[in-house]
Amino acid sequence: MNNLYNTLAPVYEAMYQTFIDYEAEYQLYSTLLKKYGKTEVLEIICGTGNLVPYFKKNGFNYIGLDLSAAMRRLAKEKVVDIVVFQGDMRNYRLKRPIGETIIFSNSAIAAYN
Repeated sequence: MNNLYNTLAPVYEAMYQTFIDYEAEYQLYSTLLKKYGKTEVLEIICGTGNLVPYFKKNGFNYIGLDLSAAMRRLAKEKVVDIVVFQGDMRNYRLKRPIGETIIFSNSAIAAYN
């Protein structure tokens, strides 16, 4: 599994584009965030950053966290001025509190494989 998130990050990126509607996913999250007046989001296990352009384009302060350096590089290629920390979600500590956090169900599975 580790190979998928590092060496094969471009393959992961291409594969996920075929079956996930990132715009619809963003709409779900942004509706909830806006309902509660939130403008900042931490995406745990942000992967290749497929939600980043949506959050940034719509004025959210976006911060990502991912263990894979290769995935982080691909995310930063999409939106150069984003903050994406490298770390393990099981023990990473942020320097300051973040408004809201998004974690995907498949992220928890990936963390323990």
